[in-house]
Amino acid sequence: MVALSKQPYFLMLQLNQLAAKLLFIMASTLLTAFIILGLTFLFIFFFSLIHKKGRQKRLTEQQSKFERLVTAHNLTISEKELFDKYVVAIDAEKGLLVHIDFSNTEDSTRLIDLHKIKAAKVNTEENSIYEEKKGKSYLVEKQLTKLQLELTPKDTNQPKQLLPFYQLYKDDQHNFSGMKKRIEYWQENISNYLIKKVNPI
Repeated sequence: MVALSKQPYFLMLQLNQLAAKLLFIMASTLLTAFIILGLTFLFIFFFSLIHKKGRQKRLTEQQSKFERLVTAHNLTISEKELFDKYVVAIDAEKGLLVHIDFSNTEDSTRLIDLHKIKAAKVNTEENSIYEEKKGKSYLVEKQLTKLQLELTPKDTNQPKQLLPFYQLYKDDQHNFSGMKKRIEYWQENISNYLIKKVNPI
């Protein structure tokens, strides 16, 4: 009789111990999850901070180089715009267009005399991506590889000048439609200058 009366007590004790173990495991799992989540957010925060500082440093260096160029050539910049790794500006008084490409290891700087330019247009380059289906190739999409401004010189013996504003594998993804509108604005700006100042009707 005594042994029988102790069975419910031992059973309850075992259940309590099992419940305590389960609670400990759950608590440990939650704690581990919170630690991992916290470390992930911390990593993202520091990565974003480092990226922001790196970008700010790059922008400061770009601005410094641009200012040195302006000073060296005694330019009066009437308009300027930054396209991530590219800078475009115009000196309307002297008729000079400035384009700096920071996407390569060695920066590329061009100072273009607009009096020697005949026309300007937006130039795009694309890769066609095909997919094979039942032995036939189908065009899936077109991938933009370059977005640039094309300047045609008056001298037909001189090559066209291509000023990049986006290059695949060199630049981050962008709002291409918005960027194209900004390049179209500069193309229109240059074209208007050529009509009014260089080739007046």
